[in-house]
Amino acid sequence: MANGMLVGLRREEDGRLVGRAGSDSVSFMPLRSAGWPPGRPWATLADDAEWRVVAEPEEQLLSAIVRLHIPELEIAFQDGDWNLASPSDGSWARSVRAADGDLWLAQAGSRRLWDEYQAAALAWERLGRPDWDRYGLTVCPDGSHQVWLDGPDSALVWQLPRLESRAPAGSPGPPRSSR
Repeated sequence: MANGMLVGLRREEDGRLVGRAGSDSVSFMPLRSAGWPPGRPWATLADDAEWRVVAEPEEQLLSAIVRLHIPELEIAFQDGDWNLASPSDGSWARSVRAADGDLWLAQAGSRRLWDEYQAAALAWERLGRPDWDRYGLTVCPDGSHQVWLDGPDSALVWQLPRLESRAPAGSPGPPRSSR
């Protein structure tokens, strides 16, 4: 799972892989983004944007949790700025740190991603700000993935979207085993 959760999985008798996230956050450097919009959408859509001062977002844990609520959300941090984008519809949000320390935000597109991010943060807050080790992952035999809170049979389960092949049409794709 992206954004800092490392899960050790064990095979159950029914074929599922189940495991709990470790208590420490981890970071991975992606080889490439799965769908960050090309260019800088905020540069071309700045006329549609409304700027306002906002509070500083929470730590990395929260970004991982927010992606459970908004799976397609792309999150990037650069020089203290936050960039959010939705490749599915081109919506975006960007924060910029002013010289006085205020965090200024602009967002545009059909969705208000910062507002969605804040709503997901509030849901995490209402759950008591659960830490990494309360989350886990189940991989079902059909290939579906579910993140859960406190246990695989929990009422709080998030179905992760299936990853589709991103290989260009006509490309051979990854090598296959001949076994």
